[in-house]
Amino acid sequence: MKETKTNDNKKIVIFGSGSKTSTALNRLLNDHREYSVICVSSKEEPEWIDNQQWLIGDITDSNFIEDVIQKNNPDVVVNLAAYTNVDGCEDDKFLSHQINYELPSLLSQICLKDSIKLIHISTDYVFDGKEGLYKLNDTPSDSILSWYALSKRDSELKVLESNGCVIRTNVLYDTDNDSQDFVKWLKEQIEKDNEISIVYDQFNNPTSYNDLAKSILKVIEKDIKGIIHTGGIDWISRWELAQVLAISLNKNPETLKMKSISSKDMNQKAIRPMYGGLDISESESILGISFQGIYDFFTDSSSLNQEGSEPHFIIFKKLVSLLRKIPNELRKNVFITCKKNPHKTISLTLQGKNIWSEIEIGLNSYSGLLYTSNDTNLNLHVGDIYTDETIDNFINSVYTFVNK
Repeated sequence: MKETKTNDNKKIVIFGSGSKTSTALNRLLNDHREYSVICVSSKEEPEWIDNQQWLIGDITDSNFIEDVIQKNNPDVVVNLAAYTNVDGCEDDKFLSHQINYELPSLLSQICLKDSIKLIHISTDYVFDGKEGLYKLNDTPSDSILSWYALSKRDSELKVLESNGCVIRTNVLYDTDNDSQDFVKWLKEQIEKDNEISIVYDQFNNPTSYNDLAKSILKVIEKDIKGIIHTGGIDWISRWELAQVLAISLNKNPETLKMKSISSKDMNQKAIRPMYGGLDISESESILGISFQGIYDFFTDSSSLNQEGSEPHFIIFKKLVSLLRKIPNELRKNVFITCKKNPHKTISLTLQGKNIWSEIEIGLNSYSGLLYTSNDTNLNLHVGDIYTDETIDNFINSVYTFVNK
């Protein structure tokens, strides 16, 4: 029997409440007393939960799912449950299908029948990765690269059939103790100076958990249907991300035990999109929010903010500013290397088709040096002081040269 609503509060049921995304969303909803929140998870209730009901159960049990919705009669269902181990999905296709396809399919049927708003989280992996920064109106690929991608693409279709909202995201990150994501893992490996291999040919625009949570809340508030994209303003390779994270932690990437590797040589079970990521411009307008860049996150939360590191902090911010000037099309065609120098500067190297360039970043100036292997030379001399306009011209010249 359905529960009858006794107040004007909008009721939200969240499946997958043990996830990091749910933690960010739950914390946000703690400050919104106009919502009654029911959290569904296989995990125990965390201590910080306030004003929210916590239910423990098996999300692969259809009877349990139907019972939760029937008894609570929600206005909104948010599905955060997902099997996101991409290689694990190749090993356990049955579990992947259960969680990534059957659960959202069941939720879609129930929500359509009972006129409940459904919000479902998906991924940029539904695209083939040939272009990058996919727009809202881009069609997911028929040439699906992995079992994970297949289950997420097919689940999207079911949710959209129920007039729900699909929120795509990519490379979620945070570095707190509860986080289990690529950036948190990478930070731990760098701090321990472990031997690691990082792919240089996979590109994304990483998304903060907080921005995803804010997007979900906006979709609820504005009753948005269809597709929304979430992501950051920085479209980067995982290798570039690793190097900049290391420098933000006051480490020298050149002396760490991490190496770059191609996706092909990585021998991962599931094929990843090369040029992934999601265009966020239209979604920012629809939602009325601005997404964070992962470089801003490094600047705000890294060891650079500790007392005594101000000079390095200033240089790091200059590095971020310079990296953001590199056009995405140039990023695809150059190999980016960062290193700390003994004389308290950072060097950024761009290496590509018959070209090698190095820009040195210090407290008071940029200085650059560029070599090419043929008769066409672009020259900036070490020690000269350059304005941002000159740096723009330099980057554009490299871009033109590489793409000749």
